[in-house]
Amino acid sequence: MPQRQSRVRVDASSVQGEGAYAVIRKLTMGEIKAMKQLQAKGEADDFDMTTEVVQSCTLSWNWVDDDDAPLPQPREDPTVLDAITDDEFAFLAQAIAGSADAQKN
Repeated sequence: MPQRQSRVRVDASSVQGEGAYAVIRKLTMGEIKAMKQLQAKGEADDFDMTTEVVQSCTLSWNWVDDDDAPLPQPREDPTVLDAITDDEFAFLAQAIAGSADAQKN
């Protein structure tokens, strides 16, 4: 029986070290369409939109900070995105957008 694969666990070892992962939710075509329409109208800033998507689509992770203390879950504390590196942010954005490399487990 088919099972939708809208939630994906991605290997985040490239940005967080061995054993790191993030569980992300893939965007629907409706969400992508709505974002494109906002962009076309000039009503959306690309960076702010990407930040919102990363926060809402990152369901869970086992990431840590520089002192190896667990980071809060982005859905529970959106300000945690201010504490991650640009490489970590780009990794999440690519995984959500559908990068084949980011989805390898």
